[in-house]
Amino acid sequence: TTQANTLTPEMMSLEEKQTAIRAEFEKNGRQMALVLARRYDVPEIEVVQSMPEEMAQPLDAAKWAELLHELPALGECHIIVNNASVTMECMGTFGGFSQSGPFLNVQNGNLDMHIAHQTITHVYAIAKPGHLDGVMTQSIQFFNHKGESAFKVFNSFGRQVASEEKQQVFNRLVDNFR
Repeated sequence: TTQANTLTPEMMSLEEKQTAIRAEFEKNGRQMALVLARRYDVPEIEVVQSMPEEMAQPLDAAKWAELLHELPALGECHIIVNNASVTMECMGTFGGFSQSGPFLNVQNGNLDMHIAHQTITHVYAIAKPGHLDGVMTQSIQFFNHKGESAFKVFNSFGRQVASEEKQQVFNRLVDNFR
C-alpha cells in the first residue's frame, strides 16, 4: 500500500492528491472531475490537470473568447454549469454573441449566458468515458481564476458517441486552440 492510499485527503499534500487523482483515473476513466475535486478538497482544475494526458489537453486560455465564437460549428451541445450548490444542464447551440461591460453574452433562442470574461483563466479539451455509461465524451471546459469550473460544453454526452462530423469539428477546434 502506498502512503497516498493510507492518508486521508486532509493529510495529503497537493502533490500527493494529484498522484492519487491520476491513479483513480488510470484505474477507472469514468471518474467525475467534480466528485474527485470535492473528495480531495481541491479546485476542479487540479483534477483536470491530474488527468492522464490522453484525456485532458490544455487549450490557449488567452484565446478562450475566440474559441467560444467557434462553438456554433459544433451545433447542439450539452452545456453544464455548476457551483457549490447547483448543477444546471441544458442543450443548446452557441451564437448571438455580444459584450456588455464585464460580460461576454451568448443570447439566442436556446441559450442565455453571461460570462464574466475576465475570470476565465484555463480551458481544456477533455475526451474520456462518460461517468454514467462509459460512452466516450468530448468536451471543452472553461475554468475561472479560482480553478472552479465556469462551464462545460459537451460535444457528446452519454448514450451515443458524437457523429463523425461533430468529432471532426471538435478535433479541429482542439488543434486550432492548443
